[in-house]
Amino acid sequence: MRWILVAVLFALMSLAATSPAGAQTYPGCVAELSDVTVAPGDSFTVTGINAQPGDEVTASIEGQRIGSGTADSNGDFSFSANLPANLSRGTHSAEVSCGPLGADLTSTITAAGPSGAAPSGGSPAGALPRTGAGNPIGLTQIAIGLIAAGGLVALTSKRRRAAEPGIVSA
Repeated sequence: MRWILVAVLFALMSLAATSPAGAQTYPGCVAELSDVTVAPGDSFTVTGINAQPGDEVTASIEGQRIGSGTADSNGDFSFSANLPANLSRGTHSAEVSCGPLGADLTSTITAAGPSGAAPSGGSPAGALPRTGAGNPIGLTQIAIGLIAAGGLVALTSKRRRAAEPGIVSA
């Protein structure tokens, strides 16, 4: 019986110590808007790096495509995008899609009034960083291993107490 417990403990500790294969080397697409406060109807530039070479990169606001370009052999891209003339004044989400295998990145852009001034509250940063969790499975595996180890320690100590004469265990 003790050998079974040792084997189970060893298996759980091995599981906790391993992590999924990290074959993905693609660092992810990163894009930036040249201006985050633009008057409706005006244009701005979308630039970025790390797209898949040859993939089409598109920009859109509220589902409406506003510009596109093609990543060069290094994965770099730059293209002009036009803020729709009928876009209401205020803050909107600008989405940049880096091709079929790339990430969809989101940034905030402000449609300025006729004077080119932004609404109150200032303008947000134009960078579009890659987002997402790194590897939450590794922490889960460690937690499972620690819980299993604690259960085995409790079980072993309970059996030792029961084996000693004069000690009653519940």
